[in-house]
Amino acid sequence: MLAAEEIPSRAVYVVYDDSGSMYSGGGQARDRWSYAKYAMEVFASMLNEKDQMNVYYMSDYSKDGPADGPRMELSGSSLPQKNVEKIHEEMTVSGWTPFETVEAAASDLEKSDADEKWLVVLTDGDFQKDGDVLDEKDQVTEFMDDFFEKKEKDINVTFLAIGNEVVPITEDEEDHVYFERAENSSQILGKLTDISNRIFNMNRIEVPVKTGEFTIDVPMSEITVFTQGNGSAVTGLVDGSGKPAGTMESPVKVSATESSDNPSYKDNVPVRDLQGELVTFSGEFEPGTYKVQAENAQILETFYKPDLDVAAYLTTATGDRIDDFSELPAGDYQIHFELISGIDGSPLPEHNMIERSEDGVSYKAVVRNNGKELDRTFDNGDTITLQQGSMDIDVTAEFLKYNTVTTSLNYSVWNKKTVEFKERDSDAGWKLGEKLEAESPLVVHMTVEGKEPSSGEWNMMKVPTASAKSKNGLELDPPLVEKGDTPGELLIYPNVEQKEFRKRTYEDAVITLTMDEEVNSIPWKGKKEITVPVTDARPFWVRWQETFMQNIGWFLLILLLIGVLIGELVKKRLPKMPGQINIESMPKNRRKGKRQNVRGYVEKNLLSCFIPFVPETGTITIVSKEADDISCPRKMEVKGAGSGKMEITNLSKFKNAETRVSIDGENLDQFEGTLRIGRSAEIVVYGDENTYTTVLSDKYVPEEE
Repeated sequence: MLAAEEIPSRAVYVVYDDSGSMYSGGGQARDRWSYAKYAMEVFASMLNEKDQMNVYYMSDYSKDGPADGPRMELSGSSLPQKNVEKIHEEMTVSGWTPFETVEAAASDLEKSDADEKWLVVLTDGDFQKDGDVLDEKDQVTEFMDDFFEKKEKDINVTFLAIGNEVVPITEDEEDHVYFERAENSSQILGKLTDISNRIFNMNRIEVPVKTGEFTIDVPMSEITVFTQGNGSAVTGLVDGSGKPAGTMESPVKVSATESSDNPSYKDNVPVRDLQGELVTFSGEFEPGTYKVQAENAQILETFYKPDLDVAAYLTTATGDRIDDFSELPAGDYQIHFELISGIDGSPLPEHNMIERSEDGVSYKAVVRNNGKELDRTFDNGDTITLQQGSMDIDVTAEFLKYNTVTTSLNYSVWNKKTVEFKERDSDAGWKLGEKLEAESPLVVHMTVEGKEPSSGEWNMMKVPTASAKSKNGLELDPPLVEKGDTPGELLIYPNVEQKEFRKRTYEDAVITLTMDEEVNSIPWKGKKEITVPVTDARPFWVRWQETFMQNIGWFLLILLLIGVLIGELVKKRLPKMPGQINIESMPKNRRKGKRQNVRGYVEKNLLSCFIPFVPETGTITIVSKEADDISCPRKMEVKGAGSGKMEITNLSKFKNAETRVSIDGENLDQFEGTLRIGRSAEIVVYGDENTYTTVLSDKYVPEEE
């Protein structure tokens, strides 16, 4: 998408015919003036921030020339509605149709420094020149064609004829001269659509008035809706899921005036159905379905601005795409272009709405080699020859006739020389004993572009860099590389100081030779991996010891897991009991209360549940905390005893308490030794006022209300 600073500025100079024929003709009132005024309001509503719109009223001009410049100067930086209202409220007086108005507007437009210049003529009748009527149609056409043919080439002309009496000009799209005719209000909107597309780079989507739905398959940055009809208004834009889409800017209303703007024709009635509203939604509109929400719309026009970028890439003669431009060798390549999403850079779908459009997409690239521009432009798929030095490619994509995006490629091209390495002595190997050594060096033959290097090159070049690792991935100290007596002969020795290698199990070594340097200012590049057999001559016990030490972590982990498993097997756990057990509270004196069920808890010590060998521990509530007629502990502390039993570990506290406690009918104050109980034991606590009975296997059941 065009960045903000790349959006072109426009100068739109409008010549407005406010002559009497726009208001009356043949003894009848005419409403043509309201068509023209409505058109100017629409143009004013679409001005971008950098745009300038000047309006030249023909009644201000004559053969003697204008008293001043344009009657109105509207800036796109002003609020659109203010610009529209300025046109809407302007009054006029009828005059003639002097061609001097067109000449003045064109002359002023030549002086503008805008990126794009547009001369728009809105008229319904014959022109006068130097006070004389140009009444011969052929002469009128010839006169106007001659004038527009001599205009500056950067000026675009749009001539909108209102009514069927206007003598047409000759349309010449190559010279950017366009002719449109609107005979009634039903045609004016369509013509305004075409003109707006042309001037403001707006692109139209067909949207049914009935549903308001449309689908896009490329991302958009703006969607502008123009609705026409008495009382019509745009209320919103939603996506396929019904959620609001984009940010809705303030609507701009356009309409024919409520009454005549000409005192000489004060009873002239404007066209009532020329009413509309223009709303722009901005944001990142992903491909998908959207719906325009509008009220009272008779005609619905929807425009969009694609959010696109252009990508360029090169391919080799075999069709392989080049992604790394940091070191690009000289040679022939094919250059390719494609439109991509301006939101995330993703490719567009095939046969998308841009490609399906009437104008499609066109590309061109300008190439500079070492700052000098080549004498031709390149199209998609053209062959380009890259030569050594800096290369700059500026790519432009034009689509939908009025939209342009650009990108640039910058890189350096080198005439590099390819270096190849070939192992000559395949039987050479290394031996691992007390140190890594070789009976003879590994001999590798080096060639440059298929030839041995010359003696001068051999003396000038440095030896290739070498790295080594064992096949199990262990990085080794770099081997030693020396030049042989014959150019191209390299001798490779193991690094005898290598220590890490002796601490690992035996693996063959992989040597990587890399040449990357400039010889005579030309890059020499090449890489080769060579596998060297390594014989492990160390004693058996040394290799076994290293294997053990290498895997000692696994051995310790296995021992730990075995210990945990045994610990789980011998661990004494508490019997299975409900988490909440029932405590029956029975008053000794039935007159003072009634039997109640109270909640008790079996609570395990979580840490004891996971430590191997250590018995599970926990507590059992046998008397609720609300009971105040006991002196014994309210909880029994227990630990697992195996075979579905558990041992009471705080038994002494029950034996020494004044409150009597019994388990399965046996009083604890008379019990001697260790007491083990099962999951169905019955525990009775005899309080001063109540008796508390707990059966460990009984789950708590609340009293029914």
